[in-house]
Amino acid sequence: MNHERREVSAAEDRRARTLRLLLPPVIHRLNNKLAVLQLVNDLGSDAGDAERLLASDALVALRDTLEPLALHARSSGASPDGAVARAPSLFRTQRLLVLPLARTLRVEYELGEVPLPLGADERLAGLFLDLCVALLGGHALEQNPRPRVRLAGDVRDGQVRLRLSAYGLEAKAGALAALDALARLARADGFAFAARSSAHAFGVCVGGIPASAVTPSSARAVRAARRRLLFLHADGAVREEVAAVLRENAFMVTETADEPANGAFELALVEQRRALAEPGLCARLQARFALRRVVELAPRTSPARILELLRA
Repeated sequence: MNHERREVSAAEDRRARTLRLLLPPVIHRLNNKLAVLQLVNDLGSDAGDAERLLASDALVALRDTLEPLALHARSSGASPDGAVARAPSLFRTQRLLVLPLARTLRVEYELGEVPLPLGADERLAGLFLDLCVALLGGHALEQNPRPRVRLAGDVRDGQVRLRLSAYGLEAKAGALAALDALARLARADGFAFAARSSAHAFGVCVGGIPASAVTPSSARAVRAARRRLLFLHADGAVREEVAAVLRENAFMVTETADEPANGAFELALVEQRRALAEPGLCARLQARFALRRVVELAPRTSPARILELLRA
């Protein structure tokens, strides 16, 4: 009985630590979604189908972000009547909750998604969430080179294997506690388990997961800093609103009123009036940063049109 109480207490401590670390970036993400809704609301009757779709997507994102957060805050993921609550998948939880934290901490974070069996998915999702958040929580800002984390899976001979690797990060007490809980679950479920840790590298592998009765999952890779964008605009309010839309559509945005001294970017979005006032600006930016494209932002361009221009 005392052992069970200690395990429950340890699990509660892990969840509390995870939630403390997750809340700032999650609140920032929710605020970005609210900014999208505000932008579309301000358009009023001028909002077209594309803008209304953005607003609808923002509402869905608000729900999808809050749902796994609330689920993780509960003790077991089970509803009071004993029925299993709708649990988000391991990789979906990582995308919705861990990627925003990685962006905030400037950690390169990659997911290589595979389908997982429903039962294993539900049990492993929370523990991998605790582990990854604790691992990121020990990261020092402005570290150079930037730390890298990859959580990926593969399917071979009817079995799923999950591998987490981190470079430039140290597994501290919180991560080690989560790792211990993951090891106990893996052994209890008969999964293969291996882990390694050093001062600046960390790895864990959970294998032998039957690849039957899988949950749907996209097999795409998602990188936290996949599309780096420089946004030049004199108006701070416009920069904030547009950057919110871009960040919620997988762009990593550096927003500024002045041309930066350095940086690594793939695209640039430049205020059209600025570009007209400085005829050589766009060409200079493209040459300096080896940009794939520079897009000029005209006044009152809708969010949907901005995304369309950048994705063209």
